Amino acid sequence: MEGLEFDTGSDLLRDSSNALLEQVASSLKGQPDLTIVVQGHTDSVGEDAANKVLSERRAKAVIQRLVSLGMTSSQLRAEGAGETQPIASNDTPEGRQRNRRVLLMRDY
Repeated sequence: MEGLEFDTGSDLLRDSSNALLEQVASSLKGQPDLTIVVQGHTDSVGEDAANKVLSERRAKAVIQRLVSLGMTSSQLRAEGAGETQPIASNDTPEGRQRNRRVLLMRDY
């Protein structure tokens, strides 16, 4: 999900993420039977094990924000992928920023 942003080593959502999360919560609130996996990712800075934990904390931060916007916590499940699934090169600041992301996927 492009638009959710985190700093390196942080699970705090940047303010620039608010509008997108409000949009997501609004569209999902009308679908109470839908369950969503919130999957966190990191760039390659830091140790693998720490990045795995950080990615899960990022997913939980997104869930916390979505619940504060009216979603039901039972609709959301956190998952951390760490640095294992990059979508951009970790050799540039821009690539690392793209890799620090959270995905929302339907849970079947």
